[in-house]
Amino acid sequence: MLAERALRVLADWPRQHYGYRSEEARQIQALVEEVVSDLRAKLGESHFDLNLVAGIAPPPSVPILPPPSLQESIEQALTAANLGDSPSDRVSLLQSALALLNEGRATLPRKWAGTAKADATRALKEELQVTRAYTDLRTKALDRASHAAARADVRGVERTLAETRKRDVQLGGRRPDDMIAVIAALEERLDAARRYRLALDQWTVKEEALHSYRDAVRKPFDELTRARPTLEDIRTLAGPDRSRLATFRARITASLERVRRIDPPADASPVHGVLTSALQMAQSAARLRQDAIVSGNLRQAWDASAAAAGSLMLADRARADLERVLQPPLPQ
Repeated sequence: MLAERALRVLADWPRQHYGYRSEEARQIQALVEEVVSDLRAKLGESHFDLNLVAGIAPPPSVPILPPPSLQESIEQALTAANLGDSPSDRVSLLQSALALLNEGRATLPRKWAGTAKADATRALKEELQVTRAYTDLRTKALDRASHAAARADVRGVERTLAETRKRDVQLGGRRPDDMIAVIAALEERLDAARRYRLALDQWTVKEEALHSYRDAVRKPFDELTRARPTLEDIRTLAGPDRSRLATFRARITASLERVRRIDPPADASPVHGVLTSALQMAQSAARLRQDAIVSGNLRQAWDASAAAAGSLMLADRARADLERVLQPPLPQ
């Protein structure tokens, strides 16, 4: 029967739990016993069990301590401030203790209150001084390291890192959590400085080849600059006449052949591709405009216009990309 099993559990509860809440368990047990008796009567059972179980006395009640006095509260706050791990908690406890000392100066023992106030004031001043020292250390260290990393000055960041650790020792290692964060930030700047130094050294290897490429494509770029008025005429279907168009196409074709003979360095390869496309589009614009003049087909004139617009756009992009490639890397 479930009720009988529940009864056995309740009977064993005080013994298995060292008398914990034994009084409540006995009260519940009495209710369950009544339920068991009623169930047996309904089933027609006339016998009954007599189980003698030694009860366990509930544990004696522990008297509640009286609330701490004002002096005891202040002493506890000062002790907690002395043992606390968090600087902010220590400052908060010391400030609270000083506030209580000021509020209760009329009732507290004068000598004890004077000593406690002096100790708390001194401890609070020291905590605030240490906090300011570490804040100043962090600000200056990160500022110096950031400037050194921006110059790819690896040695400068390393010096800042060593000086920061040394200064922490001089301050007594009073802010370990703060120092973990500062050291991690400085090591990030050291890694950035090393990466930037490598990028600059790599740039010096590439710089000569890139400048040689710039000189090699100067004339094709100049030709695209001179071609802009003619391309604008083609784009707006405003000309030019057939003779000018033939001269323009010859110059563009010559520039395109020159560009195709240039072997660009790897970093300038995308620029070279855009420049080649700009010249090809200009050549197509001239050819399509010539065909439109011969045929009188306005649709061909519009095709020439689209090619001219594409050439103008690609020429601007090629110039911007070349300027960007020629710039030394920036710090990340």
